[in-house]
Amino acid sequence: MHEELLIVHGPSAPAQPLVLDSPHSGRGRPADFGSMLDDTALQTAEDSFVDALYLPATQRGAPLLAAQWSRVYIDANREADDIDPELLDAPWPGGGQASFRALLGKALVWRTLDDGRPVYSRRLTVAEVQQRIALPRPYHARLRACSTPRVARASAAWCTSIATR
Repeated sequence: MHEELLIVHGPSAPAQPLVLDSPHSGRGRPADFGSMLDDTALQTAEDSFVDALYLPATQRGAPLLAAQWSRVYIDANREADDIDPELLDAPWPGGGQASFRALLGKALVWRTLDDGRPVYSRRLTVAEVQQRIALPRPYHARLRACSTPRVARASAAWCTSIATR
């Protein structure tokens, strides 16, 4: 469904005991994003060009998985239950405890940028956030698929996420 929002550079099965992923360098803004901020402001949350920086590793047999959507929309490095209650217009089903990232406005779906500017002019509905949670699933599945063959053949393998924060 969202395969177009991720790219795997290099081999699908690693030749080296290393798999790289770049979850924060994407600039994609899905149609339902609804941010009140312009692209310039939203780009401050990106780890711009990190995927390009590590692209040469693919020539040595290390796959590089790159998310193509903005991490402000949904952060592939967060747990699916890392929900910021201040972002929502109603309580999250099942409750839960806000993480320290949620308290900063940077949970699974970001509420604020680093400088404190709000991302949205309104609170999001529970349904909107639940729909977004499906986006990183193909990303995580591809990451597992890239990692599993090498782990099966090697005594040790490394999977590293390339993110600046």
